[in-house]
Amino acid sequence: QVVQEMEAALEEVQTGEITTATRTVEIDGVKVKEGQIIGMLNGKLMVSAPELEEACISLLRK
Repeated sequence: QVVQEMEAALEEVQTGEITTATRTVEIDGVKVKEGQIIGMLNGKLMVSAPELEEACISLLRK
């Protein structure tokens, strides 16, 4: 029972990543300048921002 509940819970898990862009690019409508902070959700680029705090908050709202 517990294992089944844990496996079901895994389907709800999402992964967020914050890092610094190494180049200027536009992916899926998200424009990024080299040096900006970018946020990815489940491996997909979702946000870019000049400041870490802004990128984190924007990503959490996705």
